[in-house]
Amino acid sequence: MGGGAQLVRRSYSKSFKEKIKERLLEPGIVKSLLSEETGVPASTLCRWQAQALSLGSMGGKKKAKKRKTQRNWTALQKAQILARASELEGDERGAYLREQGVHPTQLEAWRKALDDHVEANRQSSRRIQQLERELARKEKALAEAAALLVLKKKVAAIYEDADDDTNGPSES
Repeated sequence: MGGGAQLVRRSYSKSFKEKIKERLLEPGIVKSLLSEETGVPASTLCRWQAQALSLGSMGGKKKAKKRKTQRNWTALQKAQILARASELEGDERGAYLREQGVHPTQLEAWRKALDDHVEANRQSSRRIQQLERELARKEKALAEAAALLVLKKKVAAIYEDADDDTNGPSES
């Protein structure tokens, strides 16, 4: 057997492989950089990525887990990412989104949800103002009605007193 290169087959723990497969599913991942970082050959990474993608397309657990992590953003985190991304353009924006693990379509979905939320708040504010005006109008009408009732009772009491005075002397 000649002096050719020997094929060395390394074994990796299951948890390590799963972590790497999850990273391979992230948008914008560069396999050559991941290979340098982890020491896993690029050909192995390609094979693991294919496995991860085939599991994901068949509805495997890994894709469901990835979907779950994408939905775990807090509203504050989303707002911060939206604000920062709106300040950037082109490659800088793309690099920032990759760094954050956010796909551009996901960012646009967040922006649309935010716009929808803002519009719903505007409509709610308008409705609240309308209801407050209506309430003020009805409170004023109620106060007028109450004042009229009080006056009516006073007038009735005055006429009652007058009737009592006229009936008193004729009884004697």
